[in-house]
Amino acid sequence: MPSYVTPKKNTAFVFNLPLADATVATAFKANPTLAAGDVKISIDGGAFNNITSLPTVSPASGRIVQVSLSSSEMNGDNIAVQFVDQTTPAEWAEVEVLIQTSARQIDDLAFPNTSGRGMDIDASGGVEVGSFQTGAITTAAFTAGAINAAAIAPDAIGASELAADAATEIGTAVWAAAARTLTALDEDTTTLDLDATIRSAVGLASANLDTQIADLPTANENADALLDRSAGVETGLTFRQWLRLAASTLFGKASGLETTTAIFRDFGDTKDRITATVDANGNRTAVTRDAT
Repeated sequence: MPSYVTPKKNTAFVFNLPLADATVATAFKANPTLAAGDVKISIDGGAFNNITSLPTVSPASGRIVQVSLSSSEMNGDNIAVQFVDQTTPAEWAEVEVLIQTSARQIDDLAFPNTSGRGMDIDASGGVEVGSFQTGAITTAAFTAGAINAAAIAPDAIGASELAADAATEIGTAVWAAAARTLTALDEDTTTLDLDATIRSAVGLASANLDTQIADLPTANENADALLDRSAGVETGLTFRQWLRLAASTLFGKASGLETTTAIFRDFGDTKDRITATVDANGNRTAVTRDAT
């Protein structure tokens, strides 16, 4: 059963009231008699006319009178229902009920929503997306600056709040904008030449960045360059040569150490790496080195 709160314009309306006993000032009339002409209605200050459906006593023989107004009788902003007993003497006292109508009733805002009559509100007070008709929300519906970062709660817009194809459309739009930006960066053609852009940024002149990268020395080439750097240890002595001579004295075979000629072989025992002339005290007076 509808609530009838508030009375709605151009919509059937039912209300109940007791009628005061005309002979007993402190009592309501039990089972009052109602006849044609006793109850009349006026719409927006118009003439009073007999009500369409004569009110009834409900429950039977009780004191409550039930009044049913049709939608046409409710088609106004101000409805007046007048009760005047036509019998003499009157058995119940006169009364007038004034009704102000509205465009909506409580039921129109009910949850879950009745299509076309209101909006769905969730438990936290938020308006459900399904409450809005397609195309109801457009840019014209918002004033400039109405929606900004401060107006949107963190995580308010996530995957569950977006339609199935919304993310795809957003991604397509973002990529289109990015593609236009990348295209604008190219000076010569309608596409971005990353090879030329990077080469320009690092100062490479070759037409092909791959060629420049291929020409970079390997780790072994860098190591050899360090080992064979001229005068890497002393004048006329590279680091590789120094390592050969040091390895000879530390790890190579030795002979003649008890004589005046001491000889140290290379690590592979293929040649004399160091030949030293020494005196009786072992002091070196001359040294011949082969670091090749």
